[in-house]
Amino acid sequence: MRHALPTFLGLALVISAVACSGSKSASTAAVANGAPPSTPASVSCASFASPTATASSRALLYSTLTATTWTNTYCGSSCLSLTLGQGGGYTLSFPSGYYGGTSIESHVDSGSWNFAVIDSTRGVVCLDGAVATPTRPGGQANLPSVLHFELPTSGRGQQLLRIGPYGFTAGESQSRTSAAADALPNVAVSPAFAALAGATWSKTNAFDPTTAPQAFIFDASGRFTATFGGGACTQSGTISIDRDTMLTTSDQGQTCTGNSYPGRVPNQVVPGFFDDLLVLGQGSYRRSDAAAGKPNAFVFDPYGQSVRVTGTYDGALKAGAATTIALTFENADPALIRTLGTFTATIQPATVNYGQAQTAGKLVPLGSVDLAGVTLGPGEKHYATIAVTPPAAGDTFALQMRVTFADVTKKYDGEHTFMTAVTQ
Repeated sequence: MRHALPTFLGLALVISAVACSGSKSASTAAVANGAPPSTPASVSCASFASPTATASSRALLYSTLTATTWTNTYCGSSCLSLTLGQGGGYTLSFPSGYYGGTSIESHVDSGSWNFAVIDSTRGVVCLDGAVATPTRPGGQANLPSVLHFELPTSGRGQQLLRIGPYGFTAGESQSRTSAAADALPNVAVSPAFAALAGATWSKTNAFDPTTAPQAFIFDASGRFTATFGGGACTQSGTISIDRDTMLTTSDQGQTCTGNSYPGRVPNQVVPGFFDDLLVLGQGSYRRSDAAAGKPNAFVFDPYGQSVRVTGTYDGALKAGAATTIALTFENADPALIRTLGTFTATIQPATVNYGQAQTAGKLVPLGSVDLAGVTLGPGEKHYATIAVTPPAAGDTFALQMRVTFADVTKKYDGEHTFMTAVTQ
């Protein structure tokens, strides 16, 4: 009998034996919140320019960006609008009813801006987020953004602006001054964009090889190339960081060899930075220049503000061979005390067709860890060591992990499934 897998895609473990050891550490809030590292002092908005950028292209882009208030002509004052002032100030105005973060009430984000050049029609705009709405309930306010933009022309000859998640047409003209692009202020840049751009990120495990990118290469301006399935498929495009959220715009089509099915680059995801790990959707990554000799790793973080499980282990998963895995349970909730219940795992043969996974065999329970009595305050961690012994080898297995809680609040369980091969 074949069953569709749960919609929660993530990471899981197969456990056949548990070493009964564990310890607890105090709160580590800086790690718990997944915030990106601080932007180095050497990084500015100009750092994101293409190596082929020219002064003439910068002058042309500046003139076009500041020539008008950007809006949509079909709805006038009831539309979202953007003004990039010649003196370096900006306003992003959200009308009532437009969801621009945590409120559908009318509001205005504002601050200072600058930009970097890719070519004569494209670049990145840096908004310092001096006043910026959080992207979601509980999110942080006043975060900077780095947004890719392009300036195409419509079929009717209208000047368009596509920037990050927004699309505009040229509106009311701004009066010209003697200000030039070089007079724009230095602005705070998105630390997440600064951490991603100009680096190659490699996946830290072999899970979900066809659906999660195995590697990301980002150039200095945030243009990416992602590879799937051992290089069988590639996808390219650009990233923007809108406050704390990574947005991707992919080029048309993907390149795949044979009958490979293309995976998907995550979009509208908040990057998580935990020690040396980067979490993007269901995949975890390390910078390639820092990955040598590092253990395999996964991050199981189903809800963002629940109990995050991180595991590290050496070698590949092999049938009949025990692999020692170090587990960390971390309370990522900023306010609630979490009481752990059990940690259980199962394995089931599966198939993947056209990117869709289906189970196709007997569900086999593989172990249960009793964590009852472990209570974690916000940011606190609990450590345990387990042994992983997959019972059989094969190309595709569904590995499922469930974490239960003994709390009187937030009683939901965390459950994720990922696909993996088990070697002989």
